Amino acid sequence: ILNRLDSITEEMTLTLERSARTAILAVSRDFSCAIFDQDCRQIAMHDALPVHTNSFNLLIAEISKAFEDDIRDGDVFMCNDPSRYNTHIADLVTALPVFVDGELLFWAATRGHQLDVGAFVPASMSAAATNVWEEGLCIPPLKLVDAGRMRNDVIELYLANVRYKELLHADLLA
Repeated sequence: ILNRLDSITEEMTLTLERSARTAILAVSRDFSCAIFDQDCRQIAMHDALPVHTNSFNLLIAEISKAFEDDIRDGDVFMCNDPSRYNTHIADLVTALPVFVDGELLFWAATRGHQLDVGAFVPASMSAAATNVWEEGLCIPPLKLVDAGRMRNDVIELYLANVRYKELLHADLLA
């Protein structure tokens, strides 16, 4: 079973790498993919960056807690909030709950560095930032997809706060 879960995270990694549009994801591979159990314990990953995986389970637990009564099959969540155990604002987490026979058993998740996060400079990080609010758009746990339906309002909010909209929209979908 563990080998199968490992191969799924390898497929997730290859899919993200091949479908991302920005070089930071597609070439630099500044992202990680992992699978967690229903208790948010990491059980599989492939070629992940240690800085991404150290607190990954805690952020998945934050998403689970924020939506505890509203997690459904077909949902996808997003979050980049450092106060919820994310590494920094430039790393965006997407998490998909996996249901079997109506029961939440797993979380499939990615954490990837974004080319731009809407800071006062056109980049994902600035040494001139003196606080987290200057680093860019801070996203608490939100539903990106609600029961299989894309949340265009969330996508529009995200894209309204970043440069390179076409590239970042493609990366978000990747």
